[in-house]
Amino acid sequence: MKKISTFIFGAFLIALAVTGFMNRYPSSPADASTEVGTVKSVKVNGIGTVSVSPDTAYLYVGIDTEGATSKEAQDLNKVQAQKVIQALIDAGVDEKNIKTQYYNVYPRYDYQESSQKLIGYTASHSLRLKITDLDTVSALLDTATANGATNVGNIEYTLENKDSAYDQARKMASDNAKEKAGKLGDVFGFEVGDLLEVQEMSYDNVVFYSDMGKGGMGGGSPENTIHPGEIEITLELTAVFTIE
Repeated sequence: MKKISTFIFGAFLIALAVTGFMNRYPSSPADASTEVGTVKSVKVNGIGTVSVSPDTAYLYVGIDTEGATSKEAQDLNKVQAQKVIQALIDAGVDEKNIKTQYYNVYPRYDYQESSQKLIGYTASHSLRLKITDLDTVSALLDTATANGATNVGNIEYTLENKDSAYDQARKMASDNAKEKAGKLGDVFGFEVGDLLEVQEMSYDNVVFYSDMGKGGMGGGSPENTIHPGEIEITLELTAVFTIE
C-alpha cells in the first residue's frame, strides 16, 4: 500500500512539472509567432535625373608679383590687384562678388650645389569671382589678363537656383518607384497600397575647367574653348508601400 501511494504521488509531481513546462513554452509554432498589427509591405528604389544649363560661373584670377623684399613684393601686388579688381568692376562684376581666395608671400632662393641664396620674394593673390551673366565669362577673363592678372582658370559652372530642377527629378524618381512597385506586384501577385515611408538623397555635378595657364587661356581664344555644357541633377529615393 505504501508503494502504491508513493507511485501515485510521484506521478502527480511529474504531471505538474510537464503542465508547467507546456504553459511556459507553447506546443505549436502558430502559438509562438502570433503578431498583432503586422503590415505587409514592399520597399523599392526610384531615381530621377534632369539635365539643366548652369546659371552661375566661378572664375579664379591670380596676381603674382616679385620684389627684392617682402614689402616690395606686397606693395607691387597691392597696386596690381587693385588695377585688376577695378577693371573687373568697370566691366560689370559686382564688387561683392569679388573676394580674396588666398594670399601668400614666400621667399625665392637661388639653389646652388651646397647652399641657397635668397634672391627675393613673391606675393601671390588669388581672387574668386562669382558671375551670373555667363555670356560675359570670356570677356572678363580677357579683361583680367589685360590689366595685370598673371594666371586665370579653374572655372566652375554650377546651378545656384536648384529648386525647380529638384522638383522635376523628384517627380521622376517617385514615378520610377511606383512603376517598380507595380511591376513587382505583377510578378509576385500582390496589389500596391498606401505609402508608408519615403527617404530621399540628391546630388548634382559641377562643370569644372582646370587651370588654363599663365597670362590667359593657354594661347587660345576663350570664346572658342569654353563651353558651359549642362549640369545633371539626380535624386534617388527609397519608398515603402503596403501590399495586399
